[in-house]
Amino acid sequence: MGTSVKLPTIGDYDPHTKAKHAILRAYLAAWFPILASIQKAKRVLFLDRFAGPGEYTKGEPGSPAIAMQIAMAHKARFEVPVSLFFIEADKDRHGHLCGVVDRLRLGIASASNRIVVREHRQGARQHDAMNDAFRN
Repeated sequence: MGTSVKLPTIGDYDPHTKAKHAILRAYLAAWFPILASIQKAKRVLFLDRFAGPGEYTKGEPGSPAIAMQIAMAHKARFEVPVSLFFIEADKDRHGHLCGVVDRLRLGIASASNRIVVREHRQGARQHDAMNDAFRN
């Protein structure tokens, strides 16, 4: 039986994370407007299964914040809703993520009704959150 290591609520922004976020920014900036312009689509779903706390120790945005910022930047082009679904299992990290999402959600609420954001703290039934994302 393995032991799990408790991660800090907010961590340092290391170089590989910075590189991953640069790729994510470029990918979402290119593909959100393309996918959201397909009128036959029901919606575009971005699901972050290991969302983390949403930001790092010096305020650098995490992947949920990046996805929300990119979606807001392209809101005028969306023909179908863009659903952003963030899952974080750790209670403390999830709590911090909710605060980050709530701050950014204010911009979404005033900008467009085509962006839907949900965050979920995963419990014992790990597949339930993912099923919810695909159903809704």
